[in-house]
Amino acid sequence: MTCEVSDRCYTFLGVRADGGVPVMDLRPALDDETAILFARALLQEHRTCTRLEVWRDGEIVTVLSRGDTVDARQSSPPNVTPNDGR
Repeated sequence: MTCEVSDRCYTFLGVRADGGVPVMDLRPALDDETAILFARALLQEHRTCTRLEVWRDGEIVTVLSRGDTVDARQSSPPNVTPNDGR
């Protein structure tokens, strides 16, 4: 699957507890909410990942963790600028 210029392209990174990234996916989605739904399914599918990061245009949209969800607009990982909706 490829992202066209007109698409909203998202990068999904599945991260293990040791910081390794065994899962990476790039795909278009209609909006952030649709991308987050896909990310939840991806996190469930890949049990070795402890969290899943969703990125768009070089900015983090959200970080999903096993057991809880952190919205990037509320709490960002270090050295990451949250997506302000622009």
